Amino acid sequence: MTQDEDVNALSADQLRDEVRKLRQGIRLHRDSTGQELCWHHPALWGLLPDKQDPMPTVPEWPQFLRGCVRYRESLDRQLPNAPRTAQEGIPPRPALLSLTPLFPAGPDLADALRFYRDELGFTVEWEATGMAGVRRGHVELNLVVNTNRDWADNTSASIGVRDLDALYTEYKRTTARVGPLEMKSWGRREFHMILPSGVCLQFYEIDVGEI
Repeated sequence: MTQDEDVNALSADQLRDEVRKLRQGIRLHRDSTGQELCWHHPALWGLLPDKQDPMPTVPEWPQFLRGCVRYRESLDRQLPNAPRTAQEGIPPRPALLSLTPLFPAGPDLADALRFYRDELGFTVEWEATGMAGVRRGHVELNLVVNTNRDWADNTSASIGVRDLDALYTEYKRTTARVGPLEMKSWGRREFHMILPSGVCLQFYEIDVGEI
């Protein structure tokens, strides 16, 4: 589940309540200090209907630094057990940028590569003895020859796509077993397909901005 996927399950009244709580939190953040520049976040404040002058009043350095000291002192009171650091700035957390799962290809790698290339629209990126890598868009898969059907029958993945309807039309023409495109009870339109190897793939639509 993605970080905000729970929003899809909220009713209209629940969404309105969440918006009100969000706005109240932003106002508390905005109005919590007299040192406006410390808290000047136009992208955050811009979410409010009550717009403010985008040009804040900038305190002189002595007043600004005294406000920073008071804020730091308040953290000692509010978070006495939080870890401390002497490092300049806050380093970004390591980001997970890609995922390449290992899929069973069935007993014949050449047949599997033909299917992924000619029917699913993937490009073969590399090939070695008993293994290969394929890609379509942002999705990369590693394929390995196998004779254990149980492994394939218990392998599945969900793939977010742009233009779900067009992909469904494309994949309906393949030799895979393609299920119906429908709205699921969890609020997401998707379809699934069973590949000749036994692997199950689910496809659902995501906004391009999420990629």
